[in-house]
Amino acid sequence: MAYRWIILVFGMLAYTTSYFARTNYTGIAKFISADLDLDKALLGVMGSVFLYAYALSQMPWGVASDRWGSRKAIGLGVLLTAVTLWGFATSATYNQLLFWRVATGIAAAAVYVSMAGGLSRWFSPNARGLC
Repeated sequence: MAYRWIILVFGMLAYTTSYFARTNYTGIAKFISADLDLDKALLGVMGSVFLYAYALSQMPWGVASDRWGSRKAIGLGVLLTAVTLWGFATSATYNQLLFWRVATGIAAAAVYVSMAGGLSRWFSPNARGLC
């Protein structure tokens, strides 16, 4: 098996962690709402702060990936995502939840841009996609 396929598999696993960080909160939103007495608007703000942090952090993570390499950027991003998910899970107030959602958005943004650059270096244009 060529090394590039191993990179693809690990990249897919790393992206799965990023995807989980993005979507996990919707499954537990009703429990968070009940525990902290939050309305739907406050839950929506939690989704929005993640989106903005994720979007704004992609460019700095891309620069970091170019400077230090995709492997280091992705490894750091996955580690930080795990730490921020732990922080979110242990939050006791709404402000703590918001802080950890922003931090999770920043950390999770590392994987997508770093993998896109890494895969473009490991796979030729002819080897990408379903062609």
